[in-house]
Amino acid sequence: MIRFYRWEPDFSENFTVEMVNPNWRIEDEYDLLYHLNTVYHRLTQGKPIPLDEWDSNLCLWVVRHPQLPIHSLTDVPILMGIPIVHSPRLKNLMENIGMNQLIQYIPVSIIDRWTKQNLSIYYFANFLSHIDCLDTNRTTFDEDGLIKRAVLQKRLIQHAPLFYVEGKPPFVVVREDVKKAIERAGITGCQFEEIEVV
Repeated sequence: MIRFYRWEPDFSENFTVEMVNPNWRIEDEYDLLYHLNTVYHRLTQGKPIPLDEWDSNLCLWVVRHPQLPIHSLTDVPILMGIPIVHSPRLKNLMENIGMNQLIQYIPVSIIDRWTKQNLSIYYFANFLSHIDCLDTNRTTFDEDGLIKRAVLQKRLIQHAPLFYVEGKPPFVVVREDVKKAIERAGITGCQFEEIEVV
């Protein structure tokens, strides 16, 4: 039996990053939300983004975790609750195990929020495989319509190794062999939770 896992950032010991762009005109919090939502929307449509249409001024500020030194960046920092930012090490791994047709990588600078030092080049992960496979009859929701326990439909997933699921909230799913490859490589900053498939 093939097992599938929800893949998400580890929120216990990790860095948070924030999207910033010197070209954004921000007069209030609504302007900021507009810009953030625009970027998020482009990154979650499941379509390749032409790099000549991407704003290369977009960068990520690191918000330091109080127990972690700044030089110990994880492979999957926290942004928007899904593993949407990958280190070069994780990018190489995913490409080596054949995920390069399922993820478009877009480079982004990681910058220390306080010193403005450019720490590294990471990558936005634009997940190109979206599968509408949520079993809404078996999935449980809270009173606000948010998913409490997701159940997926096997006939729609087939043997897909990695895919994005629309939902409230959306999430990324990987097949067990992909999960094991990530764990064997010692990729940091992420965690897995087995998800029911019927």
